[in-house]
Amino acid sequence: MPIAIGFGEDGRYILYDTGEVYKLLKDGKMESISQIDVDAIYLKDALVDFEVYGALLYLYAYKSLNSTSGETILYVYNLEDGRRIFSKTYRFRVVRNMVYGSLVTSISANIDGFAVLVSNSSITAIEAYVRRGESFTNVGVYDGRVAMTIYKYNNTLIAAVLTFGELNGKRFPVPIVVDLLENRTLFVLPALIPVVAFAYPLVQIFRFNDNWTCYVDVLNPSSKKMEFYKVYPGNTRLISSEEAQPSPYLSYLILKKPTGSEIIF
Repeated sequence: MPIAIGFGEDGRYILYDTGEVYKLLKDGKMESISQIDVDAIYLKDALVDFEVYGALLYLYAYKSLNSTSGETILYVYNLEDGRRIFSKTYRFRVVRNMVYGSLVTSISANIDGFAVLVSNSSITAIEAYVRRGESFTNVGVYDGRVAMTIYKYNNTLIAAVLTFGELNGKRFPVPIVVDLLENRTLFVLPALIPVVAFAYPLVQIFRFNDNWTCYVDVLNPSSKKMEFYKVYPGNTRLISSEEAQPSPYLSYLILKKPTGSEIIF
């Protein structure tokens, strides 16, 4: 019985509860590519998603343990022999409307590693792991309070994070967009520096015609209403915008206009 449809570099895949992995072909047929070692009993009651990159299959399984707790498990399989080569579990619980532990809100991978956006009532962070042979090494933990999600760009993973600058002996938060796997700053968003002084804007990233644009959702603390802006790398202007939703693959952008939605490819 199929339990999930996943995406990969060059197509879509189907995972069965028996552990069989098939690639969907253009003519509507399926090609068996591997038999992986899955825990069918555990996955039966879980929400399952997966991605395929090269000879690696990343499987994400979310499971509600009871009315106040849950967990997300990340498994990595070698498709050449079906072995599970890595696993990591994130658990959370809710006590009096407070979230403790690590609640996964976004997870993404590629051939070189993966990144996970986790949060609780105290912190929001992005953990980045790079592949070293058949193991994965944590190469960075970022302040993820301004990250809407994790995006795929070329052969790496990117996200908006907070770093800190200093002026006259005082530190202040600075929103930047980074290559998570290489721990490298791609660009700075100075227009958001005054915004993060009183709120945590959620930054969405899009690239169109070789130019970066970041769309920002922010809750105005005075009016308690959502406001929408767009900002550009290195630019200090905060520009009003329609509500936007970029694809995590940076392949399209949905703009919500008064007359309907517009899709930009």
